[in-house]
Amino acid sequence: MTEKCFTVGGAAIKLKDGKGLEEKPKGRPISPEPDDFVKNKVIKLRRRYEWGPKKIAGMLKRKGYAIDHNQAYRIICEAGLNNPITEPRKTWGTKRFQREHSNNLWQADFKLCNDDFWMISFQDDHSRFITGSVKIWNPTGEKAVQLIERAVKKYGAPAQVLTDQGTQFKPARGETSQFALQCRDMGIEHITASVRRPTTIGKIEAFHKAYEKESHLFKEHWNFIRYYNHTRPHESLNYLTQQKYT
Repeated sequence: MTEKCFTVGGAAIKLKDGKGLEEKPKGRPISPEPDDFVKNKVIKLRRRYEWGPKKIAGMLKRKGYAIDHNQAYRIICEAGLNNPITEPRKTWGTKRFQREHSNNLWQADFKLCNDDFWMISFQDDHSRFITGSVKIWNPTGEKAVQLIERAVKKYGAPAQVLTDQGTQFKPARGETSQFALQCRDMGIEHITASVRRPTTIGKIEAFHKAYEKESHLFKEHWNFIRYYNHTRPHESLNYLTQQKYT
């Protein structure tokens, strides 16, 4: 096929097929519009789990569907399923850490739930997998000991356990807690976070936040834990589930 040639400022410019210099489109490339099947997937996930557009789009991309979070957001809005936030989200800093392997470190914490029960949970730092969680009436060190014994029996002992400085883990008078003694007997190093440093145990705090927002979708506590470990994709894990990342 012939090529036409002309010069601009002495430089030869070749044009193929008779086409001149075309101006590049401005802005971001426009992604193809999701089809009805993908749109229905977005709506079903939103209704079932109340996930946000980033989590929905990330999970669908993992499954091979072409969609971005802006398209997912638009589909959610068009379906009347959007719930705008009423106040800015809290941020606690930018420093992040993650242990390289599973069972290198577990995070542990108590949480007072809306039904006035307390929840004690252990979470693997690397994979975010919940190795143990139970709801109790009294948040005692004995309950923490019982739970870590069951979790270690099922998943093996971590090298370290990280907690806050609550009295269940670190008595105010400087004594060694029952929990710390049990960790030592199992060959686990018990370490504590600095005072007023919520990001140190930020992963289990994020789990608590997910529990607050999504546990009402499940009748039983362990149904939510199974969902969290095996179904719910995690943004920090590139939208893999905790079980697949271990």
